[in-house]
Formats: sequence, structure tokens, C-alpha cells
Amino acid sequence: MSLHYQIPTSRPANKTYIYFKSGSKHITLHLEDLAYIQSKGGLVILMDMDLNSYTTQFSSMNEIDFNLHESLFLRVNRQYIINRSIIKSVHETKNRKLLLYLDKGFSPTAMPILVSRHKRKDVIKWFAVYSKK
Repeated sequence: MSLHYQIPTSRPANKTYIYFKSGSKHITLHLEDLAYIQSKGGLVILMDMDLNSYTTQFSSMNEIDFNLHESLFLRVNRQYIINRSIIKSVHETKNRKLLLYLDKGFSPTAMPILVSRHKRKDVIKWFAVYSKK
């Protein structure tokens, strides 16, 4: 018997939390308490609104991206999925990329997060649609 994992075709509309393993702990985190997700050195790291960092068992960002509410979270590049509520401002660069400035304390590098020209349209559309709600 062969088992195949089927990728869902629509995002869950009513999911309010994420469940994951960090080290030997099993953790449930409400989505509104999740600030961002970062892929760094082959690890997927979650940062909560209290600035607690969790190294997870997830093997890729794709594994977690699909389970997040599109109205709250956006994958801005290969390394980051950001909660809309921590984005302080968005600036356009001369070469049509975007820089996302996060609220104080949430920037993992103390630098703005770069959004490529390729993802630029998605980010602008996402802000236009979800900032009105």
C-alpha cells in the first residue's frame, strides 16, 4: 500500500492556532500571537509577539505557509512570512523593490526586510485588500 501526501487546494478559513514541536516541547500558539516566521540555515524559526523564539520541527516554509490566514500573514520572500500587524511602514527603492520596516523589537536583523520586484505586486495587492478590513 502506498501513501501519498495530497497538498490541500485551499487555505483553512477557521484555524486560529498553530501546533508545533520545538525541541522536546509541544507548543500551541494562537495565530494572532505569531509575529513572523523565518527560514534560517535550514531551520524554521517562529517569533511570537512577546519576542520568544521557537526553533521548530518544520523542514520548510512551505510546510507552514499554507496553514496561515492570508488576511494576517504574507510570505514576503524566501526567508520570511510576516504578520501584517507588526509592519510599521513600507518603502519603495529606486529599483522597484520594497523595504518592510517592522515595529520596534521585531526586526530580526535590525534592518528592513527586502521584498523583491517579483513579490512586490503581491505585497502591494495584499496591503490594498487587507488594510481596509
